[in-house]
Amino acid sequence: MAYSGNTNNRGNNNQRPVSDNFEQVLEIRRVSKKTQGGTNVSFSALVVTGDKKGKVGLGLAKAPNVADAIKKSIRLGNRDLVQVPLSNGTIPYETKSKYGAA
Repeated sequence: MAYSGNTNNRGNNNQRPVSDNFEQVLEIRRVSKKTQGGTNVSFSALVVTGDKKGKVGLGLAKAPNVADAIKKSIRLGNRDLVQVPLSNGTIPYETKSKYGAA
């Protein structure tokens, strides 16, 4: 497993394992809430994660800034991965077709 992060000569390692999962940000929204003291602004992020081998997860999270919202939604997406059936690398589905006047 690969590691990323900062290291120094004193043995303090701030390394975290790099995830092998694929992450894609689908949507980022700016959310504002009116309160008695003014307007609270936060961001929500929708992220899909997966291993490109049939496991998929979806995460939706809110945070005061965009980077934290994305991190939280990635963590939520990786928490609940669902197995999706694959057939030759694609999702199988039923199709119906007609040809001509039939």
